[in-house]
Amino acid sequence: MGKQIKPLSPKDLNKNIDKVIPSFVIKAVNKLLKKDFRGSEVIIKKKDLITEINKIKEISDIELYGNKWLDFEPIFRKNGWNVMYETPDRDQNFDDFFRFKPKK
Repeated sequence: MGKQIKPLSPKDLNKNIDKVIPSFVIKAVNKLLKKDFRGSEVIIKKKDLITEINKIKEISDIELYGNKWLDFEPIFRKNGWNVMYETPDRDQNFDDFFRFKPKK
């Protein structure tokens, strides 16, 4: 009989998220954080992040969204940030953005 396979837990998957998100995405987020951080919170618009990512490595939206490369929040949460993604409801009109606040 072969080795028994165990199901993955969410904790197992979160532990490995940094191996799934490419370094060029993290580099783009870091660059925008560094540019705008002044001790409190930083707002990074999704469209600005995508522009920054494409300056580092040109990729298609299909590749970016299909691989869920913008789901990087757990990586930054593990490194001292509270990260929230905000998107407008049907009756609102603003650009999607990520809000970064240092953990206290």
